[in-house]
Amino acid sequence: MSILSFLTNSPMELCLMSLDGEAVESKFGGAQRKYLTTDRDIFYVSESVGNIIADTCRKLKIEEREPVVICKAEVPDGRGRKQIRWQVTRVNAPPPRDGPQSAGGFAVPLDVQGIPPGGVGKTATNTNGAPGVHPNAPQAAPTTMQAQPMPIATGNGNAIQPPAPADLAHSAWADYVKKATQARIEIYVDLCRWSAERFNGNVTKPEIQSFLMNVLISGDKNGGPR
Repeated sequence: MSILSFLTNSPMELCLMSLDGEAVESKFGGAQRKYLTTDRDIFYVSESVGNIIADTCRKLKIEEREPVVICKAEVPDGRGRKQIRWQVTRVNAPPPRDGPQSAGGFAVPLDVQGIPPGGVGKTATNTNGAPGVHPNAPQAAPTTMQAQPMPIATGNGNAIQPPAPADLAHSAWADYVKKATQARIEIYVDLCRWSAERFNGNVTKPEIQSFLMNVLISGDKNGGPR
């Protein structure tokens, strides 16, 4: 059994044991829903998200234990910002048409994003309607330059100098980098989970990253954690 976490714009296919889930108390305060899948995995969502999942499944006539795709989608709110909208669809549902969607959001054709429908190097339609070819991107020129590791500031005014490249992977410097990165990842993931439960996904991950970066930068300037 494992605890599932929904990443933004990453659909997840699963089978729910119950459409309504189980009402439980959040460790951050307030009510939330606990869902169990047929693979014995669990995930937690807020009360309002649980209602969206249950209501949409019933509207689509999706039964318990039937495969379903749930996505924590980031969509425009019409005011130049983005908001989180939970989407529930059947497995192997037909792809949405281009343009505004009935469930919210806006589907963009691949060629608008720079990738033609036929794939890279395939014939596609130009903006003037004439057929054309999107050539493959040129290969990067080889380089003989070797990246040199930069010193890492510890937050107390000192810096850890990196070792020679041959000893880099198993050095004290590399160990410090790994532990510092792991700590920041754990902080970020915990903040994302807390924000999703507390604010129902209204705080986006880029905003959480910005808040976290400001706090970390401020801490480094003031001498790091104490």
